Amino acid sequence: MKKKIALLLVAATMVGTLSGCVVKEDEEVSMPGLPGTPPLKETGETIIPAETVATIPPETTTTETTAPVPEEPEATQISSKPFYFNYNSDYMAFTENGKHYLYNLTTGKMTQIPVEKGSLIYAEGKLALISDSISVQIYDIEKGELVSETDGITVSYASSVNDAALVTKEDGDKMAFGVIGNDCEWKHELTSELAINKHNELTMDVLKDATYCLNGEMILMMTKKGKFLYSYVNDTVVPLENDLVEISSYNRLLIREDKNIVCIDTNTGETSVVYECGKTPTIYTDNQYIFFKDKDGTGHKYVVIDKTTLKEVEFDLSAHSVYNIHGAYGDKVVFTSKKSEEEYHAVVADKSGKILADTIPGEFAIEGGVYDKARYSVYFNGDNVILDSAAISGEYPDYIIDCAGGKVTKTDYKIWNVNKSGKMLVEVPDGQNKGFYLIDTNNEINTLINPLDA
Repeated sequence: MKKKIALLLVAATMVGTLSGCVVKEDEEVSMPGLPGTPPLKETGETIIPAETVATIPPETTTTETTAPVPEEPEATQISSKPFYFNYNSDYMAFTENGKHYLYNLTTGKMTQIPVEKGSLIYAEGKLALISDSISVQIYDIEKGELVSETDGITVSYASSVNDAALVTKEDGDKMAFGVIGNDCEWKHELTSELAINKHNELTMDVLKDATYCLNGEMILMMTKKGKFLYSYVNDTVVPLENDLVEISSYNRLLIREDKNIVCIDTNTGETSVVYECGKTPTIYTDNQYIFFKDKDGTGHKYVVIDKTTLKEVEFDLSAHSVYNIHGAYGDKVVFTSKKSEEEYHAVVADKSGKILADTIPGEFAIEGGVYDKARYSVYFNGDNVILDSAAISGEYPDYIIDCAGGKVTKTDYKIWNVNKSGKMLVEVPDGQNKGFYLIDTNNEINTLINPLDA
């Protein structure tokens, strides 16, 4: 059993700073060089090869021996921030004492992985992808071995909820595409003999600069010649002339067609109207829903579309002065309420507008209509709503709001990320327990879990 450390939480003081919320999107990974992609962190670590046993010839009678090299002590605590942790993945990866660990957030199983040649950029199911930007190692987590290593292959798109990753490779004057599943099996063998390379506008120059998104059985290609949908199952290319509303990872794309929001099923190619907007709406998004301002434009009511079911939920916030909506899930919504030019509060309410917990006041210095204080990411987990400022700054407190009991708790640890399993990556900044830990938000939010402590 993993050791758990009791951690006392500071009671909520209702004083903090909050600004426009940054809501977590579906986690996606793409290789450096694509627009908007942050550089991957280089681990700079090297795995020591297995030691070679020296044999002594029979005629040698010397009694001299070589002093054994002292082994590096086993790590007992995660001292540096894990380099891989996102909402949708099953895994967390970190480095201690030159060893690279992969920890399953659901099962608690720990394995070591060989990332000395590059960086881990994707891990889900059995599949791990390790890349140094000019080649990709395909690693089977269950078997603990490399499936293949191919120079020239890059990962163009990987999303945990798609159960697969898109890889590409330049093949002369053509571009090769392949799709590998989380079971380490190819869903589409890497090849350049595709309709993509026969399209008049999709020259090699265009394809090299394109941004790709794997969605269901289709690849969305955003190029300087426009947007295209490629079905790797049917080997067909179709131009996409409508505006994209949302690139969902639930086997669908949402586009705007006239004044309607239309869904494209990326497995079947079928289309359907999701929402009849009337006027062009203001749109908000988070990792579960899409928000539309009410049709009459008053801003008092909001329609929320569930990305997984496409069902509508209407929120009536007419009793509040809504400055900005930050996120919603099920029948809960988080927004900033404006009481005056100097006074703003973070509010969690239900779909009727009823406030579910004490509000969090903030000192929001506003210049030119833009917050210059902390911005929070919002996570929903059962009855809890988690406000995480770590993505922007370490200066501001994090909060856990219990909507069932109405309690607001200001944590004395920093929240760095939350996983779909309910595991939360936190940092204790100082003291005896200084380091990085997990907290299971489904059970005890005041208990630290150290994965390295068996």
